[in-house]
Amino acid sequence: MAASLAWSYSALTSFETCPRRHYLTRIAKQVVEPESDAIKWGNRVHGALEAYLLHGAALPVGMEQFKPLADKIKAKGSEPGADIAAERKVCLNDSYKPVAYFAKDAWVRGVLDLSVKKGSKLFVGDWKTGKPKPDSHQLKLFAALAMESDPDVNEVVTAFIWLQPGTLTIDRFTREDLAEIWQEFIPRVARLQHAVTANNFPPRPSGLCRSYCPVGKRNCDYCGG
Repeated sequence: MAASLAWSYSALTSFETCPRRHYLTRIAKQVVEPESDAIKWGNRVHGALEAYLLHGAALPVGMEQFKPLADKIKAKGSEPGADIAAERKVCLNDSYKPVAYFAKDAWVRGVLDLSVKKGSKLFVGDWKTGKPKPDSHQLKLFAALAMESDPDVNEVVTAFIWLQPGTLTIDRFTREDLAEIWQEFIPRVARLQHAVTANNFPPRPSGLCRSYCPVGKRNCDYCGG
């Protein structure tokens, strides 16, 4: 695998959804991906919860309903021997060794919304402001990134934290799962690498083309926007 390619889960799924859109918005950057109201709201919620958990700031008006769930997590992070962190940036090279986030040999990057470490166990939470739509692949990658970046961690409990219903989707992973996790991602990343090497990003038409694609007709015949 070429070390020059740095990917993340969002980049990988962006490519798989439509290579043409991925190229124009993320590689060539000829098209700006608009920031939806939902994304803006999600970013505000992430910032507010980080400030609440780590710095004791009050939750803004309109986010008070998230307090009971946040308090449960805050209590876990306040236990003796526990260490809580937010927006933790993790990066590995293609030998699965931790490197600086923008290192020249960066291979895979990820940002852990929330993590609580206690001994050899780590809880990794990902805030979700939309309707529950579990994605076990994303949680697997978070678990692998966490264990590869910290040799003291032997077990990772991952969770999508669905803020609107106040529920969690939980998975558990150990170091015995690492090889299987990476084998799941390597073929997918290889396809992305091949597209980059060959400079070949064909469109992949879907129901998103008509209403949700920003690339425009001049860049893609399938685009209805």
